[in-house]
Amino acid sequence: MTKKHYCPLRLQMVFCFILGAACAVAIYFGVSRLGTYLIDRYYLDETATLRREQALLESFDDYVQAGNLTSEDSDAIGAWAEDMKYAYILIFRSGVLTMEADATGVSQPLEDEDLWYDDQMAYDRYFYPVHFQDGVCAVTVYDFSSARMYTISNVASITLAAIGFLAVILLNNRRLRKRITDISHCVYKVAAGDLELKITESGRDELSDLAMDIDQMRRTLLDQLKKEQEAWQANTDLLRAISHDIRTPMTALLGYLDLVQSHQYETEAQLEQYLAICDAKAQQLRQLTDKLFEYFLVFANRELHLKQEPLDTQLLFTQLFGEEICCLENEGFTVTWERLEQGQTVVTDAVQLQRVVANLFSNIRKYADPAKPVQVQEQLRKGRICVRLSNAVNPVAGAVESNQIGLRTSRKLMQLLGGGLHTSEAKGVFLAELTLPVQPQPEPAAEA
Repeated sequence: MTKKHYCPLRLQMVFCFILGAACAVAIYFGVSRLGTYLIDRYYLDETATLRREQALLESFDDYVQAGNLTSEDSDAIGAWAEDMKYAYILIFRSGVLTMEADATGVSQPLEDEDLWYDDQMAYDRYFYPVHFQDGVCAVTVYDFSSARMYTISNVASITLAAIGFLAVILLNNRRLRKRITDISHCVYKVAAGDLELKITESGRDELSDLAMDIDQMRRTLLDQLKKEQEAWQANTDLLRAISHDIRTPMTALLGYLDLVQSHQYETEAQLEQYLAICDAKAQQLRQLTDKLFEYFLVFANRELHLKQEPLDTQLLFTQLFGEEICCLENEGFTVTWERLEQGQTVVTDAVQLQRVVANLFSNIRKYADPAKPVQVQEQLRKGRICVRLSNAVNPVAGAVESNQIGLRTSRKLMQLLGGGLHTSEAKGVFLAELTLPVQPQPEPAAEA
């Protein structure tokens, strides 16, 4: 299938005018030649011409008899010739031309000019005897009404040529109007809610570009609606998971508080045990509500205010990861940390990045196997610095956090910071990769 070349509407209009002009010229010459042929073939036929001239002679004879004219009444004869418009009359007396008249007026031969009609002229022309008051004259008439027919043919040729030109222009305008109407109907249906309707346009011009842009807007709107539905579904699932996670410690907390309030304990040590359990459950509830608040703060429609600034990764990671690694080691974990020899510069918000790191190490504390080492590795990949955290999953701890609210928040924060967070779990090993774009190092100034 060959690809259509782009043809702007302005160029299409030029082609349309050229085509219309060509059609008009063809129609003009075609109709003109046809009219000329018909006039020559039928109207100027010898029999038809003789019949018209004979009718003119009879009309002139009736005019002379009705007006009792003499052969010298030039005014009356000129009036008849003017009324006939396309008649040219010659009057002969005794073979000599005495008067000639047409629509322009009457003329008589000069005194020294005698015009006769001979036998050849009498043979070629039809002479009609007209009885004037002063005698009989031989009269002949030339019919020039064919000039009117040629004029009518020319006017018809011009009119039909103009109609042909306008027809080409109007057909092109109708085609463009139909394309615009089709696009308008599609837009109306999309506006009415039919977002699955694909807006197509077969041309290759500004209208096709408009249709493609409108269809792109439709697809963008459809994608946004799908993302909103997915986000709504994700939030709904999250709230269901959170409600379950909150209900479990809340039920235990209320149960132990009821035991304490009803004095259902035997010793002070048992009371202290109940209160410690209540405190642990309350701390668990606080952590869940903090994470929930943090999640909705990050995923709110308004933009999160970030204070990004250029920072050196040697100092930044030492502070963020170093503190968390020390805490893990104090809790009995073994941590290996592979660092880059040279620090890089990243533009980020240290406070928000600290939230992400805290969430990742919080998951390690909850779900990592203390008997196996936790690995932290820094890498430089194609202009981005990557920190890989891997740990063996503790089978006793069960599945990873059911709602994963901390990981969701961390991914969103890293996206806002211009980086990324990717997590995976395979063969009992949980892997988290945190990436940030690196600022290019300035080249050293050349020595003078």
